[in-house]
Amino acid sequence: MRTLTILFLSMGKAIAGATKFGLFKLRYQLLAIGLVLLSLPYLGYRFIDATSGLLQQSQSQAQRLVAQSLANVFVQRPELLLQLPELSKQQPLLFVQNINHAKTIDGLANDWRQEMVQASEFISPQSQVHYTVTLGKFEQQLIGKVQVYDQHWVQPGISTNSRLHSDHLRLSYVDAQQQSHHLVLLGHEQGQVKIYRTNAQGSQIDAQQLNKFAIQASMQINGDGYLMEWQMPLGLMGERQLLAIAVVDADAPDSAPNMLATQGPEKAGFTALNTVSNQAMALLAGQQEGPLSVTLYDQQLNRLAHTGHVPSDSPDTWNWKFNELWRQLTASLLNLVLGSANPIDGKASLSRPRLLNLALAGITVQDRWQLPQSQGVQATAMPITNAQQQILGVVLVEQGIDQLLQLQRQAIEQVVLVSLTSISLIMLSLFLLFWRLAQRIRTLGKHTHALVDAYGRLQGTGLTYGTQSNDELGDLARDIAQVMTRLQSHQRFLSNIPRTLSHEIKNPLNTISTSLGNLSTELADHPSQEYLAAAQRGLYKIEGILNKLASAASLEQALQQEPAEAVDLAHLLHSYCSFQQQVDPLLQYAGASSGVQVMAVDYRLEQALDKLLDNARDFRTPGTPIEVSLQQQGAWTTVNVCNHGISIDKQQAEHLFHSMVSQRHSAKQGGEGHFGLGLFVVRIICEHIGGQVSWHNLPNAQGVCFSMRLPTQI
Repeated sequence: MRTLTILFLSMGKAIAGATKFGLFKLRYQLLAIGLVLLSLPYLGYRFIDATSGLLQQSQSQAQRLVAQSLANVFVQRPELLLQLPELSKQQPLLFVQNINHAKTIDGLANDWRQEMVQASEFISPQSQVHYTVTLGKFEQQLIGKVQVYDQHWVQPGISTNSRLHSDHLRLSYVDAQQQSHHLVLLGHEQGQVKIYRTNAQGSQIDAQQLNKFAIQASMQINGDGYLMEWQMPLGLMGERQLLAIAVVDADAPDSAPNMLATQGPEKAGFTALNTVSNQAMALLAGQQEGPLSVTLYDQQLNRLAHTGHVPSDSPDTWNWKFNELWRQLTASLLNLVLGSANPIDGKASLSRPRLLNLALAGITVQDRWQLPQSQGVQATAMPITNAQQQILGVVLVEQGIDQLLQLQRQAIEQVVLVSLTSISLIMLSLFLLFWRLAQRIRTLGKHTHALVDAYGRLQGTGLTYGTQSNDELGDLARDIAQVMTRLQSHQRFLSNIPRTLSHEIKNPLNTISTSLGNLSTELADHPSQEYLAAAQRGLYKIEGILNKLASAASLEQALQQEPAEAVDLAHLLHSYCSFQQQVDPLLQYAGASSGVQVMAVDYRLEQALDKLLDNARDFRTPGTPIEVSLQQQGAWTTVNVCNHGISIDKQQAEHLFHSMVSQRHSAKQGGEGHFGLGLFVVRIICEHIGGQVSWHNLPNAQGVCFSMRLPTQI
């Protein structure tokens, strides 16, 4: 804990100082989160290790105190340690306890939770079937619960033979006249139990059922096997209350069943419930807490009394239910960790006699040993000594490691839960941090991308998103903003070049033109007149190029200042094509002559049509027509200008509508110069109206068609 405190204090100071001076960059944030993640597993392991040792010491001390309290009880009742019959060492005895409320005979163990810790367990070495018996007295009634651990239940049939070869319970008792009575309890589905009398050997069954008011019973099948619950009056039994119980296990209806009986110390295997031995067992049961096995020995290590049992079967960790998967997974992992941290090497056959002999020597000892189907057993052997320091007997307290580790597992489960919650919160914080970073990066990319249009021109006032941040993304945003500002300045400079060149070059051109005119006048009949005319034509072409550059550079600004009005596009297109047919008879128009309204400037539409027709005339095959059509679809109207000739290479058409781009390699070289501005002007005019321009090759590469798609006024 001290290491954890120092670590977090150091991290807190570092973060506070970094935040104060604006140094809490992304790299430091990731470093801080990484340090926390790396420290948690080590700190959790150290805490679990310390908690495990502390809990083991406290549990060992608690068991020692239980043994001490039991020893003190028998010091005050020394008569219970004398003249008791030696009990069976092979089987535990039946023990009846006083209960303070009636039980519902329904075949369920819900109302037996407090008494189950005093259950006696009976195990057969020849069979895997075993069972536990819990007995209680309440208002002159003997109530019993028998849990049989048998996964294969054979239901009794109708005939006597089928009943004897089924799974059932045999109950025997001795009445006040010393007559023994033997009963067969046959369980059926729906909790029904039929009770019949039988002989001592259990080979015959009476035809009539026993009166249900005398003895009541019920049975339910559960996940461990089946549970039989019964109740009978104590008045049916004699003074010593002799009782014997046997479980009959049948593997198949036609095979001989196996019988596992209690085998008490009395004649015919009975156990006396009302004896001095049971008084000793009552004292043992009254002092024990939790699922303990307590055994009382005399000076010769004869077993005088015994109560409780150590569970011999551990739950199958792989027999999981889906809704308990997480709990059982954590419990299994903790059992594995705790078992590896606290190995148990002892054996019951060696450890128990050693503990008893040391206790007879006056030494209180504790030890642990393995069981075949359990985590193991922890035992405490304590001598019972009187005031003269004489050894009267030994108390042996045994408890399963499964039960001892239950509190330890619960505490560690809480630690694991808190650790997992902390790690989950840290991982969530890390996820949110990275998600926020990714979101900021994507948003910065969108804002940066929005500054450049589809034709590579910068637009807007510059980048403002993220420039106020103090981390690396803020630095990146500020760098991008500076670059964009410089590019905008350079773009404004480039856009002013055509107007500047036009203004600066026109004065020398005017001088040259004037000089050429004077020379032409003076040398009217000179043979060099032809060269003067060629120079004059070159000047005209240069002047035309300058005019086009200046017009294209100021086109967008001019469009913003020109108000749009409703124009009948069909009438304009029909009149325009009629005029152009006087110059080019091969021009063809297909479409309406009126009724298509658009919001535009009419002479700008004619300017766009001029550029498209010039382009079509330059690239058409001689003698082929130029087709102009008008198509209206809903809120859009399309003007198509198609010519037959060479097609456009798609790989070279990416910048077709950009400024200063031309494909006139094979177009005619004479006449006016071309600077790649025609389609650029068409695009600017269409986009200003709210439309768009596109192109496509005609089928079989027979030509090209350009389309202006314009919004229609409805």
